[in-house]
Amino acid sequence: MKAKVASPAFTRFILISGSLYLCLYLIYQFIVKKYTYYDQQFIGQIIHSADYVLQFFGFQTFKSIQAVDFQVVGVDGSNGVWIGSNCNAIKLFGLFSVFIVAYPGAVKHKLWF
Repeated sequence: MKAKVASPAFTRFILISGSLYLCLYLIYQFIVKKYTYYDQQFIGQIIHSADYVLQFFGFQTFKSIQAVDFQVVGVDGSNGVWIGSNCNAIKLFGLFSVFIVAYPGAVKHKLWF
């Protein structure tokens, strides 16, 4: 059975996801990336969450949170992991959200994502 690439549902998905991704990309490039405060706050939350989870499992941890793109979390005795603005997953969260919104189906089934 051949898939219908030009089906109306596929075309709608491509148009909606492309438009939403373009909007989110522009917001990220001209607001979030330009004013790094938002990026740094999000990275700080990632560091605090990772530190909490590691301590919950009994690890001795360290973290360094600074305002100038130097944020590290790690287990004592290691070098730790640096989380920078390029690897904080904001773009991936946005892309995932775009696909959930653009995928056909009822909104009530998408809300739990």
